[in-house]
Amino acid sequence: MRASWRLLGCCCLWFLAFGSAGAQELETTTEFGVTITPSDITDAVSETQDFWTPVLKYIGSDQFDVAESAIRKQTTEFFNRLHESLYKQLFEGDEEQARDLLDYFCLRLRKIALYRKIRVAVKDDATTVALMEQWEKTFREIQLLPAADRQARVEAMVKLMPDEMAARGVSAEGSSQAQQQWTLLGECMSKMYRTKAGALISKFEVEARQLERPVGELLRKVVTAGDWALITKAGSASAKRADFERSWKELDQFRQKHQTTARTVETR
Repeated sequence: MRASWRLLGCCCLWFLAFGSAGAQELETTTEFGVTITPSDITDAVSETQDFWTPVLKYIGSDQFDVAESAIRKQTTEFFNRLHESLYKQLFEGDEEQARDLLDYFCLRLRKIALYRKIRVAVKDDATTVALMEQWEKTFREIQLLPAADRQARVEAMVKLMPDEMAARGVSAEGSSQAQQQWTLLGECMSKMYRTKAGALISKFEVEARQLERPVGELLRKVVTAGDWALITKAGSASAKRADFERSWKELDQFRQKHQTTARTVETR
């Protein structure tokens, strides 16, 4: 798990990479309706250490028995290569690249915060997850398009969300509240993918689509479970491996529920 430990070094030493523009110069910023303080950033950096390192170790172990050993191995190797690339961008690049990575990191924090607001508005976790997974899938597909075509497609996707929410039983009031957040989320994620770090992530997402289907599906589910653990964690303490395990079980239950509902609708 060498690259995972390098990711820890990347996070723990993040602010040292800026030279004179260190952590003491971080400012409180508000963008896309989400305010992030210097403490929020340092807490999130610490959370990366507390959360992803034990999670990746767990995924690679026999305790994580949802997939065969070879599939788990390929999954952890994929994450390790991604972390290695981010590490190189931070420590082998210039100050501009390091700042770009920090920008990406802060946009990720805002993305998670916006999903929390959507969850509150929708008022049903199974529905929130279904909407989130469809949104993320479509957004990944949009990144495969020429850069000039992406913004229009994101805007079109945002406009479809009221119908998507209505079809899943979200109330008119909840849909109206959530739609504001979907609009901001579209803008936030578009900016996130425009960073150099976001472009790197996008390249790895393209690579993931070319892997054997079981590996690609496991990668997607691990990322989704990680995001859901962060979205739903209780309190301000860092998310832990236990949060990932809880998240994984919840998502599995939600997917089974939607499959059952879909089969019921088809037989009517």
